[in-house]
Amino acid sequence: MTSVHFILASLRHHWRMHVAVGLGVAVATAVLTGALLVGDSVRGSLRDLTLQRLGRIDSALVTDHFFRAALAEEVHGEPAILMPGTLEAGGGDNLRRATQVSIVGVRDAFWKLGEGGPKEPLVAESVAITEPLARELGVATGDTILLRIPAAKAIPADSSLGKKDDTSIGRRLRVAVVLPAEGLARFALQPSQQLPRNVFVPLATLQSMLDKAGRANAILVAGKVQEYLAPLFPEFISQFNPKDARFLGTPLDFIVFDGLDEGGEVKRVVFVEIKTGRAGLVSRERRCRDAIEAGRVEYQLLRLPGEDAPVEQKPPDLTIEELDGSTP
Repeated sequence: MTSVHFILASLRHHWRMHVAVGLGVAVATAVLTGALLVGDSVRGSLRDLTLQRLGRIDSALVTDHFFRAALAEEVHGEPAILMPGTLEAGGGDNLRRATQVSIVGVRDAFWKLGEGGPKEPLVAESVAITEPLARELGVATGDTILLRIPAAKAIPADSSLGKKDDTSIGRRLRVAVVLPAEGLARFALQPSQQLPRNVFVPLATLQSMLDKAGRANAILVAGKVQEYLAPLFPEFISQFNPKDARFLGTPLDFIVFDGLDEGGEVKRVVFVEIKTGRAGLVSRERRCRDAIEAGRVEYQLLRLPGEDAPVEQKPPDLTIEELDGSTP
């Protein structure tokens, strides 16, 4: 009996066992394939939710104490006040309350960091709330709600020296817009799959409530930190001298004067755009790249009038008699 005959005879004799093994392998393969597909789907959904709630924000600084809001502009960020709070709507027997609400005090520029947001800028004494929160409170655009936030005190209320009364500050504000639960309306620094319960308040209004004019407790930075630090990375140093690089930020990140730091001839001038991962160029960056590669780059010296610059003399005004020569 040859090996082929022996194998065929074994298959015929043990066919029930072989069929059971084959079915088991098929079921296991289907389960593993389904798990992989579901895992990829869940991973993609979580990634989309994260990109929605953060927009272009890739770095955030949040502290327990307040600092100068102008500090955010020094690092090309956006100041904000992030804190928990409570919302109340209605009154009497119809009082409705939402606790553990995320209060987000921002300026209008915050909405440029991602998609979504109100179509019109929020005015003072108004708020934007998310749809899940509006349904919970039973409010709509134009209604008035009571916003309560913890009072900022030098000594905590739970301290033996702290005051136990007036632990919160309240103010009635008008609902300017109800935001769908998408884009920056889902803003949160902690990952969560729950529907957002956010209230967006003009930064100046929240500062007024807290008596913290010109102060903030958070800085949100969009796509700038890695660009600033790019000259310190080996990938940059292998091609350029970091001392030759000058940060532009927009529309391109750097301009490099190759050889400038050495004091000799500048061998070339290079525009550099920094990207991470698989990120691509946006339309404005592509247009700049095309103009540079097409050679539509030139140098111009523009002189502005200064103290030592000659001033053009204005001719004296002439009368009609002087123009026609009738005056001697």
